[in-house]
Amino acid sequence: MNTSLESVGATLVIGAYTVLGVWLLYHFLLNYGTYRKFHIAAILGSSGGDMSRSTAGMLFIGLSFAVGMIAEDFSDTLFRQKVSDKLHWIGYERVYVDETALRANVLFPHLLQEFQIRAPRTAQPYNRSAITVDLARNGAFCKTLDVQYLGQWNTCFDAVLLDDARFKAAMAELDAHPERMPPAYASKSFRSARPETSAGHLDTGELSPSRQFLYNISQQLYYQAKNCIYLLDKPYTELERLHLRLDFVRSLLFVSYWLLVLVIGIGGAYLLASLLHLAWVWRRAAGNATETEARHIELALLARVYLVRLVFTIVVLLALTTMSKAVYIHENQQYHLRVFGIYGTIRSEFGQEILKTL
Repeated sequence: MNTSLESVGATLVIGAYTVLGVWLLYHFLLNYGTYRKFHIAAILGSSGGDMSRSTAGMLFIGLSFAVGMIAEDFSDTLFRQKVSDKLHWIGYERVYVDETALRANVLFPHLLQEFQIRAPRTAQPYNRSAITVDLARNGAFCKTLDVQYLGQWNTCFDAVLLDDARFKAAMAELDAHPERMPPAYASKSFRSARPETSAGHLDTGELSPSRQFLYNISQQLYYQAKNCIYLLDKPYTELERLHLRLDFVRSLLFVSYWLLVLVIGIGGAYLLASLLHLAWVWRRAAGNATETEARHIELALLARVYLVRLVFTIVVLLALTTMSKAVYIHENQQYHLRVFGIYGTIRSEFGQEILKTL
């Protein structure tokens, strides 16, 4: 657990956002008594009540910190797993971002779908990015990965990456002869076709051999590079700050999405129940009783106010979710570019000279 001031502050903000989000959803959507008046002091307690504001504040901070830790850990765990069939019906794949797929696309653009480990929908060929060529120029792949991961290209994979024609020929050869897959991946089964599972999604084993090979070496190189960089104080501090921002935005995306699901699910059901109640009152108003008519007018007004608040809340949470995903993707890309960029510098002759002076 990171106990730095920035980390603790980020955890408190995420926890407070979650607690206040749930409380406001109840306050605005499920509490008829608050349609006429809203007092923010209600959440902090009052001096004349059973709980002082200072006590309520301390409890709120403690609850926020606990909820923030749970939200951060759960979002990290959930984002590292594939989207299960149970989550497809609530549209979770619309906010899900697989970091490993994004990492592979940083080195080899168009290798996978934008944010998930699936073959691209279009037949757009993958290629090498500028950072990949820079790493290969400094011999990063062959110096970092052994024959278990590079196979027949153990001593020449950097040269293969530097030559476009040679790179395409090598990958075409691997697709034509899957049995030549490096030993670390030889136990996996590969198919060049793209059959779909029952959920309509592709598994990593259904990628072509070349895509699976490039995906795997991008993961191996990333972890080796990060472990190497973390031995250096200044790069470690810089990457930790970037990773803290990444964790914060991911948690914000996670909480915003589930608050949106909660609003649509519970708020929609509550609105339906209110409309059914209103219809029942309309039916009883056939006798034109004064009291019943007054109740009918009140319920109609409350239903209209509720609908406006429900739509407003959905729009706000949808905007927060969309912006959080965009920022998360950008921060993720920048983090991985920084990791690979620093590692490429370390592997260069210039970097080696600099390290000798440290």
